[in-house]
Amino acid sequence: MIRLWFIPLFILSFFSQVTGAQSGFHADSAYAFLQHLCETIGPRPMGSKAERRALHWVTRQLHRFGADTAYTMPITQYRFRGRVVNTRSGIAVGLFRGKTDSTIVIGSHLDSAGPEMPGANDNASGTACMLELARVWGQRERHYTLLFAAFGGEEQGLIGSRHFVEHYDSLHQVVLMLQIDMAGSDEAIIPFFEVRHHQAPAWLLRDAYATDRQLGYRSLFYPMHFFALNQALNGASSDHQPFLEKGIPAIDFTAGLNSSPIHTPRDRLDFIQPHMLERSGRLVDGLLQKYQRSGIPDERQGNYLLYSPFGIPLFLPPWLLWSLIYAGVVLAGMAYLYSRKSRLPEDEAPKVRFSGLKILLLWFGIIITTQLGETLMQWITGYRHPWMTHITGYVVYALFWGAAGAWLALRIGQNWRFSPEPHIYFKRPLIFYALFTFLFSLHGPRLAVYPATALLLLSLAFFIARPVPSFVLAALSLAPMFRLVFSEAFPFYMRSMAAGSFVIDSFKLALLQSIFIVLFLTFWFWPVPYTFVWLRYRVESVNSWRYRFIRPEFGLALLGILIAGTVVLSTLPAYNARWRPVVRVQANYDPKTATSELSLRATEYLRGITLQADTLTKRYSGRMNADRIKAPFSADWLIIQSDSVMRTANGDTVQFHWRLTSKKPWLRVELTVSSDSVLHVIHAEPAYEERSRTLRFVWEHDPPETLQVGGTLAFSGPVRSFRRTVTAVYRGLPPSVRLQSDLHDVIARTQVVQKDTLKWPGAINRTGE
Repeated sequence: MIRLWFIPLFILSFFSQVTGAQSGFHADSAYAFLQHLCETIGPRPMGSKAERRALHWVTRQLHRFGADTAYTMPITQYRFRGRVVNTRSGIAVGLFRGKTDSTIVIGSHLDSAGPEMPGANDNASGTACMLELARVWGQRERHYTLLFAAFGGEEQGLIGSRHFVEHYDSLHQVVLMLQIDMAGSDEAIIPFFEVRHHQAPAWLLRDAYATDRQLGYRSLFYPMHFFALNQALNGASSDHQPFLEKGIPAIDFTAGLNSSPIHTPRDRLDFIQPHMLERSGRLVDGLLQKYQRSGIPDERQGNYLLYSPFGIPLFLPPWLLWSLIYAGVVLAGMAYLYSRKSRLPEDEAPKVRFSGLKILLLWFGIIITTQLGETLMQWITGYRHPWMTHITGYVVYALFWGAAGAWLALRIGQNWRFSPEPHIYFKRPLIFYALFTFLFSLHGPRLAVYPATALLLLSLAFFIARPVPSFVLAALSLAPMFRLVFSEAFPFYMRSMAAGSFVIDSFKLALLQSIFIVLFLTFWFWPVPYTFVWLRYRVESVNSWRYRFIRPEFGLALLGILIAGTVVLSTLPAYNARWRPVVRVQANYDPKTATSELSLRATEYLRGITLQADTLTKRYSGRMNADRIKAPFSADWLIIQSDSVMRTANGDTVQFHWRLTSKKPWLRVELTVSSDSVLHVIHAEPAYEERSRTLRFVWEHDPPETLQVGGTLAFSGPVRSFRRTVTAVYRGLPPSVRLQSDLHDVIARTQVVQKDTLKWPGAINRTGE
């Protein structure tokens, strides 16, 4: 049912459509589209009824705005993590013809990350902007043909856009693609324009930055360090990527990476205001106006590193990066040789063993101390992730703990004997950076420039005799590798780590995770202690600073800061309306044995949760984030019928035809056929995945109420039985099971698993198993 408040906004949207060709992007109109997608339709996971409803609604809007052709391009199957999945998804397409067939695609994705996730910012906001642009350009004169597309399945791995570039017959006419993915945030707009081996042409970035300035926003921000690692790992991206991979100029505009609770039930309309949509919408509108007026350049792709100080785009060519890398390596080689030659004579150098190992042990202690702040706050607040809403404050807090660890390490190590030979300390960071320069260069100059820059700065620090510049350069040499880990998207990484902490469900795993983090940080920042010990012998004033630092009064000052920081942070809320923990509860039921159990996993402790199942009531108050209990309930919803006879021909061929039905709408279904003999599929429907001893059919998100499965299998030898397993997953819990929590968002599932072993010889007919 359409909410009453939607009616005036819908009227406003319609009125703005008919007021004439000169009307531009209207934020209130876009917001009305956003409301309809988020609240009238709701969460839209790929292949779901809600996604199909959204696709049909978008298609109708595109037709209403004057599209010459508007339709939904169907997607019936796809591959996800190596598996073939049956689906009922698609792409809403609206074609507005211009004076030429050369086409500009304006895209968004309309699916959300799950059934409990409204997907307001990610990405109903982008689809709302796309629809408003279609409304505006439906009334304007067009030189280029405009194709507006709302892709399904982006959250499953860019399924919709990949399907489009493979199946759209006129892809050769597409000269540009502009994507809006997340427009509902006041945070800076991040341009995504890179794939593994090239970038969008430089003219597209220049025009985007110029348009952004002309509109008075200056909202574009390119997180260079984040993208260095993101590109290497083939990480976050959007539906512009398949176009770039086809050599089509493309760019995506994303806002709210750090500040928006995407991929959670908190990605709701509450946190979006109309003015947030305006920046992305007007930016794309400005680019369209420019290209309709001035034409699109011929260059199809670029190869550069974008550096944008103060919002000014600079395009660094690969040869410049390689030159910097070679300069760093050559200068480091020279520094190493000169450092080695300048070693103390053997008769003057005292023999001190294990100096490097002692420093490493002290450094290991500093890293452990840095982690103690989070552990202390977990103990005081009672939360696993007390930093969720105040990440910056906790980073500063950790730095002071690191400083306290350094104070302790220097106090402990002041009576240890160390070699006075500077070369044994200087060579270690040089070797470390040289090794990473080589390894990263195998991927390309983009990543290798970080350790190479560290090499260059440290080598310059060696060759410059003056103490202050030498100290500054050596300290700066630590920054490049630091920025790779603590990039501009550090809050995004931290919250993503928290969201994935379901699997850390025991003290043993939590301990292993902590050990891994400590070892990683110790190794990654391994050059830090050796660089400062080298500076101790290189710059005389460093020794005096060291003695001042380890004085008791400085230690007391650090202790006071840590106590004050602990008190302040302990008063700050770990969670709020935007950031909340998630608990996943799953009811597992076996209809053949009537066994039932409940499993709970949460990103936070289960404290405050009440679970009821028939006569069972359990209230959680301890520090545990996972539980599995036997509970009385039933979920007799699955029905399997064998309509046709399974038979053997020559002892090694089986024909089958089954019908799967359910008394309740299901979310996901998986049918697996397995045998001890190697099987080969002669024929099977629908789409399937075949392995040597297994045949698997998968349907995702609201499959049809009745599923027909059939085919013919050949086996490597005579077969007398095979196993059939049907796993049906339902949204929600059985009626007798209830879970309540004031803190957690709840994601509830019921899984019904039915296993059969089908035997013969002879023709058999098994019905109703």
